[in-house]
Amino acid sequence: MDNIKMDSETAQRYLQENALMDYLQDGKDGQNKPNYSDLARLHHVAVRRKSFTVLEFGVGWSTVVLADALRKNKAAWERLQNKPSIRNSTPFQVFAVDSSQEWIDNTKRLIPPDLMKYVEFSYSKVEAGKFNGHMCHFYESIPDVVPDFIYLDAPDPLTVGGAVHGLSWRNPDRTVMAADILVMEPMLLPGTFVLVDGRTNNARFLANNVQRSWEITRYEKEDITTMELLESPLGEVNKETMAYCLEKE
Repeated sequence: MDNIKMDSETAQRYLQENALMDYLQDGKDGQNKPNYSDLARLHHVAVRRKSFTVLEFGVGWSTVVLADALRKNKAAWERLQNKPSIRNSTPFQVFAVDSSQEWIDNTKRLIPPDLMKYVEFSYSKVEAGKFNGHMCHFYESIPDVVPDFIYLDAPDPLTVGGAVHGLSWRNPDRTVMAADILVMEPMLLPGTFVLVDGRTNNARFLANNVQRSWEITRYEKEDITTMELLESPLGEVNKETMAYCLEKE
């Protein structure tokens, strides 16, 4: 995937060209300073892959740029004269789930009115649990969608409730270990793309526990991990979708 390695200057130029810089106001509503490289990368990936449905774990500036990416994807789709057969009941939507209602409310104030229709927010608690006998945590409620792009940048470890054999995320030295993608994995479609922002230990846990044919790449300098589900299409509709979104036969 080109432009994964995007420096700050290139990123700001990309965001300016896509009319996004005015949305990314430093310090607005208590948000962290925008990381232009991360945001430009996210937007580029979603547009380049022609994403229809994005599942975002965590909210913030990323939600703004993903919403804009899906707006652009919708416009490109509507310009097509001969549309391929696509089966998707939630097209051009970002489903953003977070364990902090405060962050959800803050993010809603960041998003311009013309982008709000591309985002559906949901709040969920996160609880400690096990996957294959290993300690991890899960959102209690995930949006009921089949995403083609998953962005993992949450939860805040301080919001993880419960414990496993006395071990909890109240210990500030314990790394996050989201296992939601592993639960979803059997039902994800070939071509699904995952981007893990930081969370290296979590990314390694995912890599060690997935059961399907994923191409997993770690970008040390950018501090991200990508995962792409490289399997043959499930049928003609999935084949047409992959051909359109990924420009592959």
